[in-house]
Amino acid sequence: ACMYNTPNGSKTGGDSHVAADIICYMNGFDDPRREKYFSRAQFTGESAPEYVGMRRGIAIPSLDKVGLLYSGVNFVDGMQTPVQWMNAAEVAFLKAEAAGVFNWNMGGTAKELYEEGVRVSMKERGAEIGNYLESTAVPAAYVALDNSSYSAAAVSTICPKYDESASFDTNLERIIVQKWLGNFPNGWESWADFRRTGFPKWFPVVNNLSSVGVTSARGMRRLPFPQSEFNTNEANVKAAQLMLDGPDNSATDLWWAKKN
Repeated sequence: ACMYNTPNGSKTGGDSHVAADIICYMNGFDDPRREKYFSRAQFTGESAPEYVGMRRGIAIPSLDKVGLLYSGVNFVDGMQTPVQWMNAAEVAFLKAEAAGVFNWNMGGTAKELYEEGVRVSMKERGAEIGNYLESTAVPAAYVALDNSSYSAAAVSTICPKYDESASFDTNLERIIVQKWLGNFPNGWESWADFRRTGFPKWFPVVNNLSSVGVTSARGMRRLPFPQSEFNTNEANVKAAQLMLDGPDNSATDLWWAKKN
């Protein structure tokens, strides 16, 4: 949930502006990476926020209205934008999770590795970290500018400051949320984490048009096998379908989707 329809965004198409989910977390945190990631919305009404995301599953406004109401992405520029396969911040967050979940020796505590991930992410994006790692700010509610029925309460109370006395799930959420923010715009990784761990918590889809049982809260669970696979790899695809423990559609969980 970094952009409308899929978890990231672009500057142009009306259905590919930044989603409400990531904007609300970063607005609540007063995250210094916002200006590196997003353009400012152009809406000039009273008390209008600078950064505004679009709820997933809404009726898309006209293109002229989209540019006025919602933030785009700063660094998407066709084929000129380098694509990162994995950044150094993600490595630190993976190590933090391994230390916190499995108690593996990763060269530091979960707290130390989590804080390293945040610091590295800020440096990677050219943002000044300030006192971010001491912040107890929480994600913001979503206030829709064009349709009040899209407004929603904040979905999480997680904050950037690590708390070694907090529950296992709380600190796992903290790690996964910062991994998500640091990975932008790699939405595929965050979608996998969401299904695997239940985090980050995202707003439910506004209008659920699924005909196969995808729920508004849990969202799409997998990509069905495409016709091209049946055309070139039919025997193996049919064997794989038998292993799904469900129909070959977007509502069937994969075996590793343990939490959500």
